[in-house]
Amino acid sequence: MSSIVSLSDLPQDTIVDILSRLPTKSIIHCRSVCRTWRNLILDPGFAGLHLSRSPTSLLIHQLHTQSNVFKLIELEDEHDHHGLCSDPVMKFDLGACLPNVQIISVGSVNGFVCLCQYNPDETIYIFNPTMREYVTLPKTEYIRRSPMVIDYGFGFSPVSGHYKVVQFCQQPITDMGLLPYSYKIEGKIYTLGTGRWRNIESVPFSSLGDGGVYFNGFLHWVSGEFGSPASICCFDVEKEVFRTVSSPPQITPQWKISLGLVGGCLSVCDNTSKSELVIWVMKEYGVNDSWTKKIVIRMNPDIAWLSYQAVHAIKMWKDGDIFMFFYDDVLFSYSPQRKTLEKHDFPKDYARIDKNIEVMLHVESFRSLREFSKEKITVF
Repeated sequence: MSSIVSLSDLPQDTIVDILSRLPTKSIIHCRSVCRTWRNLILDPGFAGLHLSRSPTSLLIHQLHTQSNVFKLIELEDEHDHHGLCSDPVMKFDLGACLPNVQIISVGSVNGFVCLCQYNPDETIYIFNPTMREYVTLPKTEYIRRSPMVIDYGFGFSPVSGHYKVVQFCQQPITDMGLLPYSYKIEGKIYTLGTGRWRNIESVPFSSLGDGGVYFNGFLHWVSGEFGSPASICCFDVEKEVFRTVSSPPQITPQWKISLGLVGGCLSVCDNTSKSELVIWVMKEYGVNDSWTKKIVIRMNPDIAWLSYQAVHAIKMWKDGDIFMFFYDDVLFSYSPQRKTLEKHDFPKDYARIDKNIEVMLHVESFRSLREFSKEKITVF
């Protein structure tokens, strides 16, 4: 006669393995089952194992000074279908902690999200929605005032395990009515857990004001002056040095060009032509000659709206379709095989206000910001 074995009777390693495979919401509930499970889930070793298995989700940020709501959406991605799956519980509101402030997202890395409050001042936060924690970084001397441009990047060094925020300040030193413009460009860097900003010795580029895209241990920005050939400036998060790679052929710096990741490759989405939208991918990272046209979307009257603003490639679905975000309003997938475009509805429980939305890929993590000893934690 077989006996029934409860989960609590299993070896600790087996319990950790089982818990790490559960959906995030289930793990959150498991923390309340008993002290033993709670301690296991809060252990840094569990956080690392869970992160290696955690699926990629979509984090939607509703920019609104009265709420600052973040909504986590599961990505249903199979070879025969794809879509968005919303759970009303997976919503995070920072409005009570940060009332009446305007926040924009800088980037998401390993479950940590970097946020920037630029009004009334320049304040940076690192936020873990799963753990409902955030830290406020010390202020720097730079405060965004027109015509000054301040840009950010948030990255991770797989060598040292450090998380770093990079801040650039571009201050015009010539009359903005005269071409070519000349800038004084300065930079600072903050390593999470150190409690202080450091100067970057030399910033050899001017960006277009779009946040740095993190990939392969580097942060990336489109660089160059309007009307001249574009390049992509890379920042090595570990070595803290810059280098430049070429952009795809015939790309010039414009606000309708965006960087992203498609199919595990660095990508450039070029929406400057009224007749077509082109997605380029760098098939071999760091090799300039490996830029390849991955997707060409021909414009027609039904999708003419697509040519009016910037388009961001979010990811490639398993069936080869491309998941994309238009401006601050439309999520859609494009099928290269069928040459069709399918819009995705925003969650019904997520009210849109003034069509002011940000989206980013996000992997949920149980790593606590408390591990970074010199940071002051706020729980919400």
